[in-house]
Amino acid sequence: MKINKNCFELLLEAYRRQEIFERNNDRHELMKPLGDRWLGLGTQSAYQLGFDAGLFRWIASIPQKRCMGWVALTPKGVEAFNELLPELKAEFQQRTRPGYITSILGNYQLSGGLRT
Repeated sequence: MKINKNCFELLLEAYRRQEIFERNNDRHELMKPLGDRWLGLGTQSAYQLGFDAGLFRWIASIPQKRCMGWVALTPKGVEAFNELLPELKAEFQQRTRPGYITSILGNYQLSGGLRT
């Protein structure tokens, strides 16, 4: 599946959250189907490209303008996530190193703000 760079970044954030669930053995999230997991947190404008591409949906109600809400993958998003999983994993590993992922700078880097 071919997606644009911005949608790839949103899926990479979903992968990062999935990785946290697995690392912390978060049974509450891991027992849910992939499409029901809370894999993103942001504003309407931050996830607009993902919504337009049909990759994400709001979990609960649509938040008010400039407020953040939780998002999950749609069936199309789950398909893209699974298809791009090797690329997501490789990119995630490239952007992180041990002990770095939980730092503020690490989170900034994962959001696409900085490359080392």
